[in-house]
Amino acid sequence: MKHDSAVHNLIRGAAVLAVLLLLIWPAYFSSRIYAWFPFLAVLVLVSVSVILTLCTRRGISSVSDVADMECERGTSVPVSLKIRNNGFLIFPKAVAYLYVSDIYGDTDSMTPAVFSLAAHGVSDFSFDVRMDHIGEFRAGIQSAELYDFLGLFKFPLKIREEVTVAVLPRRREELDFDLSEQSVTESMDQKHSVISDGFDYSGVREYAMGDSMKRIHWKLSAHSPHYMTKLMESSMRNDLAIVLDPSAPPVDRETTASLYDCVVESALSLARTAADREADYQVYYYARDYTVHSLVPRTQEDERKLVRDMAVIGSRKMAEEADGPAILRREAMISGGSSNLILVTACLYEGLTRALTEIRQQGRNVRLVLVLRYDLDSRERESAMLPLNALNEYDISCRVVMTDAPEGKV
Repeated sequence: MKHDSAVHNLIRGAAVLAVLLLLIWPAYFSSRIYAWFPFLAVLVLVSVSVILTLCTRRGISSVSDVADMECERGTSVPVSLKIRNNGFLIFPKAVAYLYVSDIYGDTDSMTPAVFSLAAHGVSDFSFDVRMDHIGEFRAGIQSAELYDFLGLFKFPLKIREEVTVAVLPRRREELDFDLSEQSVTESMDQKHSVISDGFDYSGVREYAMGDSMKRIHWKLSAHSPHYMTKLMESSMRNDLAIVLDPSAPPVDRETTASLYDCVVESALSLARTAADREADYQVYYYARDYTVHSLVPRTQEDERKLVRDMAVIGSRKMAEEADGPAILRREAMISGGSSNLILVTACLYEGLTRALTEIRQQGRNVRLVLVLRYDLDSRERESAMLPLNALNEYDISCRVVMTDAPEGKV
């Protein structure tokens, strides 16, 4: 914006200089004093306009009382921002550049809004932003420019006002899955006989949000970098690990964001199904620091934490730092290998299928949720599902979930 203002002012300055030269030419050859009046009038008027604007623009500021907001994916949020003129001059023209970021933090859209500022007046900018994707987004005034009261030159204003919007997942139809029947039966039979006195447990794992404080192994936690949770017999037999694979196919950013939405919402749908069945479960994902975190999402606050903490799939950094097999290995280290594992992914490749078959050969119950684009034709869909043949040989079933089509498309 500063470069644009400089170019604009250079062109306008050249035009003003040309006008002054035209006015001074007859005055120079005239012997009468009033021949200089047009030249002096233009020179004084332009100079006063620029000087007063430069001196009084410091009194222009943002007075918005903005607060972070949140909404569900697919809804709109109202954004209201205000700019106040604390000076005594009237500015007939100013421009505020309203922007909305994308899921990666870059500017997704920029809209110039032309407005005027009365003396000691306030200009209100209210607009609605539709949030079609999960994540954290910013919206507001990225920059502003002020024209002098003649409307010739423009100068940047030190105004940047924004609000952060946390877009939470939309509730999908709950995905069903089959836990190992033997595990479920044995777990339910033994629930009443397990003694939770700190001694009767079968193992430990790292603490995850949502774990009961009564099940923390305090002595072991004192000598570990993380809190450790005791695994009771029921937890060992009737537990579920839901793993979010960070991989994404090579598609455009909008499509990647849609795949990310579907991956997260499918994982949370599985978590709600596990909660309804009273099964112990954890969701494993890559956080923004590109380390594997685990969470037990039970409330909207837990979902909010997941959205704020989870790294966005498809980013260049994510492609370099994270991969599906690594998060599966980490899950086994944290939980000791859950009896049931469901992988949610938008990109099925050889390394991932190999890791899943190895886990299946360990005797664990493995399932797959594959997220595909809604607009794939039959050939593209067949190609994307080709790796499933190798999984079928190991009795690894798959559920295919399609992304949502944009409004107005079927």
